[in-house]
Amino acid sequence: MRKVLSIFSIMAMLLLIINNRAPVEASSSQGNKMEDAVPIHLDQEYEGTLETTVDVNYYRFNLDKAGNTVLRFNRAEGATWNVEITDQEGHPYTHFFTRNHSGVTGYEEVSIGLPAGEFFIKVSTEEDKSKGVPYTFIVQQTVNDFYEKEFNDKAEAASAIKINRAYKGQIQTHDDIDYFTFTLNRANNVALSIDRYAQGSWNIKLVDENGKEYVDLDTDYHFAEYGPDEERLDLPAGTYYVRLENN
Repeated sequence: MRKVLSIFSIMAMLLLIINNRAPVEASSSQGNKMEDAVPIHLDQEYEGTLETTVDVNYYRFNLDKAGNTVLRFNRAEGATWNVEITDQEGHPYTHFFTRNHSGVTGYEEVSIGLPAGEFFIKVSTEEDKSKGVPYTFIVQQTVNDFYEKEFNDKAEAASAIKINRAYKGQIQTHDDIDYFTFTLNRANNVALSIDRYAQGSWNIKLVDENGKEYVDLDTDYHFAEYGPDEERLDLPAGTYYVRLENN
């Protein structure tokens, strides 16, 4: 029997343990510029407010090791916030708007692979109803190597992955593209597997270093409850790239 190698999977769920400590309130007189960003710690919930639609709050946090970072930010009926995670130069790793429709509850959650270093959270709003409404957020991290490493939106910046490991990633925006790369030292039968998502579809392509396409797959959200989409094929030795984007 030929050996089957599983090269990639996006996991659909991340289990977080949220502590029950009261939120820490950041002073509204601080953090209006990146250089004055309020220092925050992982695993601690923080609270803040925006007083006007031109007000901006900045926070900074440090990661001692690379890993998968999760930002959870509350939703509020009628109020919406624009939230970004950036590097020291202000380049965004991810950004999102919180939902504010009638009856909304819970949190927006974004998961992203970040290297060790210093990072910033920028909070702003364009909605008058957001003025003076408290928001809360928490940043957590899982330290491991099995995640997408931003910025990986070009083949030359592809995140390296290993055979027979499941990796977690997330398309951050509608036009985000994620690249991963792996190498086969000899010809093998390969299984390329990706979780289905009930609320959307991804396109996944597998190409070699010369651009030859081996897989062009659209995940089928109609059958999300039946497990991942999978392609099995024979591949020669060489370097390959996995390209993922919204469908």
